[in-house]
Amino acid sequence: MTLFMLIQNKSLSFQGDLRGILFAVLVGICGTVASLVFFIAVGKGKVANVVSVTSIYPLITILLSALFLKEAITLPQIIGVLFAIIAVILSAY
Repeated sequence: MTLFMLIQNKSLSFQGDLRGILFAVLVGICGTVASLVFFIAVGKGKVANVVSVTSIYPLITILLSALFLKEAITLPQIIGVLFAIIAVILSAY
């Protein structure tokens, strides 16, 4: 769809700084690598376990926001994280 839009739109001009383009490329590369690793994990393990583990990625967001942005982790977030970890452990059995 993006390619079609680029071909059809004759007045499209590319503007932006090099840093933004670099970040966009890095995001694309990271997303591609993440997808490949996910599919490799699904091929080697049980789908239910792989999906359970990969579905707790918000835990990383909470931890990184506390570490880099100095955001406070609230009690409901702590309880939610603990429940998510318990759920992943229980789903493995």
